[in-house]
Amino acid sequence: MASRKQTQDEFTRFARASADRLVRAAYLVLGDLSEAENLSQETLARVAARWPRVRRMDSPYGYARQILFHLALRERRRRSRAPKLVPRLPEVAVDDTPDALAIQEHLTAAIARLPKRQRATLVLRYWEGLTEAETAAMLGCSTGTVKSQTSKALQRLRAALREPDIPPAQTTVEERMQQ
Repeated sequence: MASRKQTQDEFTRFARASADRLVRAAYLVLGDLSEAENLSQETLARVAARWPRVRRMDSPYGYARQILFHLALRERRRRSRAPKLVPRLPEVAVDDTPDALAIQEHLTAAIARLPKRQRATLVLRYWEGLTEAETAAMLGCSTGTVKSQTSKALQRLRAALREPDIPPAQTTVEERMQQ
């Protein structure tokens, strides 16, 4: 049986290894870095409260990810009802060529306009690398719903990238979602 100190150290290692990935996934769903960081912290706090049980699971990160996505979808619903004051841009390193910036801004805006289920499906499938069945289980829907939501989301993103004021992308939408 692990001592309290060992258990705390184990959770600390888990949190350090998972925090950045959780923030990025939350950002892709919410579109706001500050909110994503807060959501990641809330997720880790909930995992910490259950850590003795969670650490014995096959995938503690999978459990944390599930908490994160449930919180993110709930937060997105709450935010969609609240007035939006000023959009925030994340402070992340990017390819700063004019074409790359235009494509990135356009893609980010197009993703932000997707319905929450489509957005969550894309993040789980392409960012987190889950299968259709895993995504369905995570979102509490059928694999058919995952397939249709993914298809609709990709169609909307492809259409947005074909708009005349944006230079054509050198990579596919799927490849951009994995970057």
